[in-house]
Amino acid sequence: MKKILFDAGPLMSRNVSGVGRYLELMISALKLNYGENISLTGYYFRFAKRKSSSKEFYNGNKLLRIRFLPGKLLAAVRLARIRPPVEIVTRFKNYDSVLFTNFVDLPVLSSKSMKKILFIYDLCFLDCPEYVQGKNLKYLKSYAEPSIRRADAIVTISNYTKSRIIKFFPELNTQIIVTPIPPTMVEQKKRPLSSRLKEMGVERKKYILFVGTVEPRKNLKVLLDSLSRLDEPIRSELKIVIAGGKGWKDSEILKTVATMNETEPKVIMCGYVTDAEKNELYTNASCFVLPSHYEGFGMPVLEAMLFQLPIILSDIEVFHEVAGKSVIYFNKNSSEDLANKITTLLTNKTLQKNMVAKYPNQLSKYSWSDNAKKLYKIL
Repeated sequence: MKKILFDAGPLMSRNVSGVGRYLELMISALKLNYGENISLTGYYFRFAKRKSSSKEFYNGNKLLRIRFLPGKLLAAVRLARIRPPVEIVTRFKNYDSVLFTNFVDLPVLSSKSMKKILFIYDLCFLDCPEYVQGKNLKYLKSYAEPSIRRADAIVTISNYTKSRIIKFFPELNTQIIVTPIPPTMVEQKKRPLSSRLKEMGVERKKYILFVGTVEPRKNLKVLLDSLSRLDEPIRSELKIVIAGGKGWKDSEILKTVATMNETEPKVIMCGYVTDAEKNELYTNASCFVLPSHYEGFGMPVLEAMLFQLPIILSDIEVFHEVAGKSVIYFNKNSSEDLANKITTLLTNKTLQKNMVAKYPNQLSKYSWSDNAKKLYKIL
């Protein structure tokens, strides 16, 4: 039996991010498909206010809490360019492979016997550093780049990101596997809006839905600007619903939202939403728009397809890879173009039906079982 160690840090946040959700489903798929052949153990560093967890993880997968090195101390020693070897944090137990699941590795003393597999979700910090928070940018450039060069294998989530890795690291002779992100909604049953969402002002089929963190690369300004460019009566009927936590450099967006809401509420910011609430928002939206400048994949796109929601995406390479010809694309720098596409979509029922009819074929291209097979092969 192969003994696999993995960084479980992305799973331990109170509000699990896209990386955490991807990791959760990947580990579950590995266990489901190859549990008889591999043993999975996760490790994470203790952070302030985190409760101890002694329970087993995902049907018998063990979870190690690293007690002697709190998260804040780990961050401090990393700034001093001191990083504890993975063998120390796991008390020198023997493993065949270690999955570094969030861009950065730890030193591996037994590097000849333990395979290092690194997960890279995008190269925004190299492609578009202006969209990355300063502290995080410095951290990624200091640690992610050498981690990529040291890896025995790399896991990424799109052919686009794979191509960017090859571009920035042409000297690499490292296996890179692509594991796209199948829809992550646990329950696909359509739901009515909850009382919490109704109290916020969300009304069935009267809003454009955006799902994601509020940060510069999501290009929310273009989406907000497009609302005022819509013709009546569409403009008077529609609101924008933003479902996602606060990111960074969001002050300008928040000011724009406040201005737009001065006379009447036109933009509803739901903050972080549960899976059930996200389900409700997909079920009851008029359409879904993701106007991003840059993405590694775009998890909500396939989620929106599951709920047969008409979709408009920014015209960037990775979205064409994810959605193919089943959606409408717009110029990411033009709120006018987006407004025209929204109008065309919402006033053309035939276009909507033709779009939704393409979704099953597109969704069939994605499988957690296929992803687990690819990863198991290199393990």
